[in-house]
Amino acid sequence: MLASSCGGVVPEPTVDGAASDLPEVIASAAARYDEHMLAVALQPALDDVWSIVDRANGYLVEKEPWKLAKDPERRGEMESVLYASAELLRILAVLIQPIMPSAAQRLWDQLGIGGPVAGHRLPDAARWGLLAPGTVTTKGESLFPRLES
Repeated sequence: MLASSCGGVVPEPTVDGAASDLPEVIASAAARYDEHMLAVALQPALDDVWSIVDRANGYLVEKEPWKLAKDPERRGEMESVLYASAELLRILAVLIQPIMPSAAQRLWDQLGIGGPVAGHRLPDAARWGLLAPGTVTTKGESLFPRLES
């Protein structure tokens, strides 16, 4: 949707509260994740990542940016939701990097951030709002293509 609605550019989040509870959910899960990774407890760390993914999916269902895009009067809200979605992906790239380094780097590159994702460390890298508005994203191949059975 960033490509079709914003020309591939990360928008400025202008609607207060559009991110809902995401910053708090991520801060809590990222702190637990960091503790688990330091203890080399990989399964609980991955559970923390999945708790973010689950909340992200719920957030998109709640906010329905595809519907917001159809209403010009709600453009600011749509852009704020798209910013939050891109910011979620940025943080997820940092979190999955030790476990899935090539997928994390491809996601990082598609987000247009540049440089190696591996150089970003917790807890600072999981802080909400670090993705700069105006960053140019690119649509790449699917990071996790669907397997045909």
